[in-house]
Amino acid sequence: MLDNPHPCADRSAGIGAPEQDIVATTRAVARWLDRHNGHSLHETQCRILKLSEEVGEVSRAWIGATGQNPRKGVTHSLADVADELSDVCLSSLVAMHSIGVDPVTVLARAATRIRARLAGAAGDPSDGLAGPHTAPCPVWTTPNRLVTEDTCQCRAGDD
Repeated sequence: MLDNPHPCADRSAGIGAPEQDIVATTRAVARWLDRHNGHSLHETQCRILKLSEEVGEVSRAWIGATGQNPRKGVTHSLADVADELSDVCLSSLVAMHSIGVDPVTVLARAATRIRARLAGAAGDPSDGLAGPHTAPCPVWTTPNRLVTEDTCQCRAGDD
């Protein structure tokens, strides 16, 4: 597999333009890294380990958004957390390209598995989410005020 770093065909024809751009961009990043860093087993491992680095940045942003460090207080916004989460997703797609798999196929397969699990779970999976928040919680739009099950007012009148 490592001898032919990008054997997967472009299967992005069945997805929308924003998704095609994401797939094309992450494929381009993988190829750029191949040209500059090579495509050895070590390089591939580094691309996979990059995910841990990115997850650490999500953790730092979340701690900053919740003010968990009393010495620093609130240092990040929820938008910062979302930006870091997107870095995790994009790094994951680059890693998938780097190991020679098609991210669209892999993600579609994973989504199918998750839909099957949701179908057996409590709640209606047809809305795309299982749980109390089927739409963005209005409290989340208030900067740095976080919602917990105890403070969420989304479903206050649903009883």
